[in-house]
Amino acid sequence: MSEEHNSRTAAPASAPEKVSLWQKFRRWPLIARIATFGCGGFLALFILAVVGGACLAIMDPEGTEERAQQAEDDRAEQEEQEEADRQAEEEAEREADEQRQAEAEREAEEEREREEAEAEAERLEGMAEVPGVEGMPADEARDALEDLGFSVDFETDTEGGVWDASNWVAVSTDPDSGELIEDDSDVVVNVTRPEDEEAEEEDDEELAQEEAEEEQSDFTITQEGGDGWSETTVEFDIADNFTMNMIRNGARRDTLEAIEEALEEHPDSTRIVIEGSFPMTDQYGNTEDSVILRVFYDRETVDQINFDNVMVRDTIWEIRDGGMIHPELQE
Repeated sequence: MSEEHNSRTAAPASAPEKVSLWQKFRRWPLIARIATFGCGGFLALFILAVVGGACLAIMDPEGTEERAQQAEDDRAEQEEQEEADRQAEEEAEREADEQRQAEAEREAEEEREREEAEAEAERLEGMAEVPGVEGMPADEARDALEDLGFSVDFETDTEGGVWDASNWVAVSTDPDSGELIEDDSDVVVNVTRPEDEEAEEEDDEELAQEEAEEEQSDFTITQEGGDGWSETTVEFDIADNFTMNMIRNGARRDTLEAIEEALEEHPDSTRIVIEGSFPMTDQYGNTEDSVILRVFYDRETVDQINFDNVMVRDTIWEIRDGGMIHPELQE
């Protein structure tokens, strides 16, 4: 019995049962199997996409580059659009700020104008403008001023004062017309009689006539001519002076003025002759006026003279077309 027991004890153990991978997988919980299938499917799709992309790149490299370039262009366009939107927002915000600032400035300007208007109205309160009464009968001028609240006094250059204001005419006021003064101020009206005003006008006319006579030229102008030509001669006395240089300069100036006078009186002159006389003493001690300057200018030369340029006086004799100049007049 012991041998039989030993033989059973010494018998080798049976080999373990082999389990396949599928059997092991089936033993997993359901959720684990679902997750495994999902991950496997995702991995398969990823591998398929990579392989497909690689195949497309190998089979159509240009198309791949175009798609990449298109993607890059789309991204750049999107960035440009975003930048444009950002700039538009900034511009809109800046315009809004400028509009708010302009509105604030406008309100400030309106407030300032309102304050100035109120200050001006306050300043003008109790003020009135002196009306223009020049030429009005004195009584009407007085009424116009008193209607504005002014006190009126008359003033005249003659003695005796103003008894009947209707016989006088207002010539000016003090303060002057148009000035703004307090409405209870005194205004002086300077008046004159109509006959005095007429006499003053006559005196002014006589004075103007005397001045015109004084301004008349000392030149003697004559003209002679024929068909198609006319010669104008201007004669004058050369003024004496302290030095020969001063006499010479005066004669040059008078020559230029004589040409202008000739043109003004005879604008059709084809030649202008200038003659200047001066007292000369001969060797016997006799003194008489002699022509020491006789120059002439043809019309073509005269038309080129710029009479507004005072410097032409210094060359007026040099540009003559002919004639003679006494040696003592020459420099």
